[in-house]
Amino acid sequence: MSLPSYLRYIFTEIKAPLSFKITYAAEKFLKIPFMFVQRVFKKKVSMPYLFTNDYVLENRWGKWKIKAYSDYDYSINPMHEKGLESVFTGCRGIFLDIGAHIGKWSIVAGRTAKKAYAFEPTPEPYKYLLQNISLNGLTGKVVPVNKGVSSSRGEMTFEISPTNSSMSKIVQASTDAPTLTIPTTSIDEFLKEENIAFSDIELVKIDVEGHEFEVLKGMKHLLQQAKRIRIICEILPEQVEKAEIIRWMESLHFKTHELPTGNDFLFEK
Repeated sequence: MSLPSYLRYIFTEIKAPLSFKITYAAEKFLKIPFMFVQRVFKKKVSMPYLFTNDYVLENRWGKWKIKAYSDYDYSINPMHEKGLESVFTGCRGIFLDIGAHIGKWSIVAGRTAKKAYAFEPTPEPYKYLLQNISLNGLTGKVVPVNKGVSSSRGEMTFEISPTNSSMSKIVQASTDAPTLTIPTTSIDEFLKEENIAFSDIELVKIDVEGHEFEVLKGMKHLLQQAKRIRIICEILPEQVEKAEIIRWMESLHFKTHELPTGNDFLFEK
């Protein structure tokens, strides 16, 4: 995102006193050289955070409880994943948000959807997800689910990213990063347990940092039986299963569209 567009967002779209906007802008731009070092050298460095207490940030998408000393505000910036908003704002059926983090798309889609289910296994983002659902008056409409999603029910090792909480992920091998054991479910099993009809599912978002294919395998019955459904799925360019995922979805009679973000695909039928 360009400097002018970011400044425009801060000073025209964020609903807050000018003093808040100035502090917010200063914190963002003070962090740039530190983020460069972090990205290039793959090392966590101490960031110059100016907000020492949690705060509420309001923009056109809603109100967001943001953790101090965190990257959480980045995830609800309208310029992040730009171009996807129109997909989520028109949902009228049930929305499944797999990898909900602090609830951006759950909140956006939840305003018009019949119901949204927000799956987030990490304890800290899940805490803020709960607060954001309440802040936006969507308790009961957006249902938080503190589980990971995979191809089956069980438990898996979850790696907590030391630099970006939204990039935490399920891992198969040992890692130097902090980990925890999380319960997992499959979407087919979850819908059966909750007595949710496949025909009610209109939209699914999958953003699970490389575990997308396992999530899709665990919703095979839904994909086979649903007559009309859209799946927004992040597939990073370096993912070895990228071509396999696309072939598998097309074998289930889904049309494939690559979205402008470069990392997201829309599968629909």
